[in-house]
Amino acid sequence: MKLNDVSVDPVRVEQGEWIGEKYDSPIPEMGDLCVKVRGLGNADWRRAQSKLIAALPRNKRVGGQIDSDEIDRINSTLLLEHSLLDWSGIDDDSGNPVSYSKAQAKEILSNPTHRRVRDAIFWAASTVGDGIAAKKEDEAKN
Repeated sequence: MKLNDVSVDPVRVEQGEWIGEKYDSPIPEMGDLCVKVRGLGNADWRRAQSKLIAALPRNKRVGGQIDSDEIDRINSTLLLEHSLLDWSGIDDDSGNPVSYSKAQAKEILSNPTHRRVRDAIFWAASTVGDGIAAKKEDEAKN
């Protein structure tokens, strides 16, 4: 294993990048969804995550395990506040594009019926800076 093959780009993690099919880094099983996200574990994410976990009541942290509903709530909050910056490829039931806004993102991320979208955004945030987009850009330059 080459160390550079598993390295991440900390600048992309902090500043974000577009992930999605039209950026040559498709999100599995999500069609033309593209999201601009900062990486999981960016500095703001880590600070907020610590505070959100510390604020949980004891009954939500039994035996060091956090209740799964609380994990979903925390991850949705972290995605909304510290990762998701923009999107394209989300349409309403009439086929009209849904423009990104924090309010619209909060509605989608907190709605259990849209769990697959939240999971896709989480997946995208986990790949930021891992070199997929950077490698494609380098290949295109050459």
